[in-house]
Amino acid sequence: MKKVLAILCLAIFSQAYAQEPAFTIGSERTNSAKDNPEVMTFRIDKNNYVLYSKFRMSEGMLLHLEGYSDPSDGFLCSQDIPIPHLPNEIAIYEGFIALNNKMILFRSVYNNDAKKSVLFAHELDQKGMVLDPAGKEIASIPAEKVMNSGNFIIKASPDGKSFVILSEFPFVKETKEKFAVTVFDNSMKQLWAKEMDLLHDSRRGPTNDPSLSN
Repeated sequence: MKKVLAILCLAIFSQAYAQEPAFTIGSERTNSAKDNPEVMTFRIDKNNYVLYSKFRMSEGMLLHLEGYSDPSDGFLCSQDIPIPHLPNEIAIYEGFIALNNKMILFRSVYNNDAKKSVLFAHELDQKGMVLDPAGKEIASIPAEKVMNSGNFIIKASPDGKSFVILSEFPFVKETKEKFAVTVFDNSMKQLWAKEMDLLHDSRRGPTNDPSLSN
């Protein structure tokens, strides 16, 4: 009985591994070492991408994009993506999303004169180049101080046809938690927006993580 069982197990093992899995190997990575960066993979049209991101205190967020083009995964780009900023401007990296037709990088800047934190969207071309360093103002948060100017959280829908921005308002003593939700399509046209006040105090605000269905 043991001999029959051993033969049966061997037959199943041989059948399971009779066909090798199909896979392709891309070209050698050309970006400089970033000490185990976070990795994001995505596809836009016929192009496959890998985005490496790494935060360093001395340099801020470092982004590097590797691109490969179908049908043969030919080399498309190997591009460092600097965070855009105007002269004498302090810009904060807020996120990166891949839609079904474009890549968008987000930065925020505190406007001291207007007393608000402003979110700018920057479209990238297929090789990871920023098309407009000034960007498009797409959302803002009223804020009296730069050190308490709220947060922006950006997420794309699974099909890449839209994205949502959650704007968390600054902490204000003895007030309720407040945020705004804004939805855009893949051309950055605003589709819907709403401000919301929660029931609990601002100092007890939750960690918010928005999501958007197709």
